[in-house]
Amino acid sequence: MADTQESYLKRIWFVPRKGSEMWHTRCVNWGNDFSTINISEIEELSDKPFAMILSRPHIFMVRSPLTFGHSQVRIPIPPNKPNTTEIDYWQWAALMIKKAIKVNIEAFVVKQLHLHNSFSELAKETQTWGDYIKTLVWRGSAEENQEEEYRVHLIPYFESHEKLCNEYFDQLYLKGNKKEGGLLGWISEREKVVDKREIENEGGVEDLVEIWRLPLLASQFKTFWNKEE
Repeated sequence: MADTQESYLKRIWFVPRKGSEMWHTRCVNWGNDFSTINISEIEELSDKPFAMILSRPHIFMVRSPLTFGHSQVRIPIPPNKPNTTEIDYWQWAALMIKKAIKVNIEAFVVKQLHLHNSFSELAKETQTWGDYIKTLVWRGSAEENQEEEYRVHLIPYFESHEKLCNEYFDQLYLKGNKKEGGLLGWISEREKVVDKREIENEGGVEDLVEIWRLPLLASQFKTFWNKEE
């Protein structure tokens, strides 16, 4: 089931203030302006704000997350892209990812949003508790049209997930030997949960977005992003 424009807009937490032309040149020519523009400002600039956002790189909260704070970087590929390779797109994405990880550290180490009562339903659904460990950078998306876009998942990984990975690995292979492992297998199992949720809640996923308060979480992330300027 596709996102509605309204829901998608609510979950965006970074859109560059500069126009899309800065993203269509070699990254070495970029300036340092990574400030994010507010949706209300975009609506004032354009009678088609959703189309305007899709023409620019942006980061948004995934509506059916694997973990707490699961976001995705989306970079549109310009129609005239001479001599542009996957390496170029990765370099562009990396500039955003570097800052996004700083936002995750602010959100989960400093503010510990995953422990707030406001987001208890999301924490429960994503099996999130304990300390933030790292962000998994996942270069893969079933929805990606490689002729039109470049996507990267940013998946916060917590103490609880590490524990679940090790338990999964132990139960599957080691039967009590308590070795560490199982990350990819655990992500695969989480993906099954997400897919099942999407299928069984067709027409109702947007209600879950509000229950998990993803728009509020996105607004917090936007605040942390601007703090990093």
